[in-house]
Amino acid sequence: MTILLFSGRKGSAQVTLEKSAELKIVGAVLSAGGPLLASYQGGAWHLGTAKFDRVICRGRIQVEFLERRGSRTFGPFGELTIGDGVITAEGLLARYSSFDEVWCFEEGLEAETVVFQDSLSLAA
Repeated sequence: MTILLFSGRKGSAQVTLEKSAELKIVGAVLSAGGPLLASYQGGAWHLGTAKFDRVICRGRIQVEFLERRGSRTFGPFGELTIGDGVITAEGLLARYSSFDEVWCFEEGLEAETVVFQDSLSLAA
């Protein structure tokens, strides 16, 4: 199970996902198993009409960066944070380039798509 905690100055919201649910960021749009869940605009995550500074993912999260030449996988992590244009988990994983709409995760490597999945569902 993956728990998403949208956190901001004016409150928080929590979303619980099934083990098999796949979170995906394409550019600045976060989806969960297909439909749009939130978007990143003007330095904030927009969930419906509410704005949040960051999204905290809890569970056993595996992160996969999909780029033109293949993919790179990191984790699993117990907690991962997406906020202020960066993805962190036990340190910096990636930075978002709003101009190019890509996540830069290593020197010269950029991913248009980032996939987050519960690592326990991958083993099943």
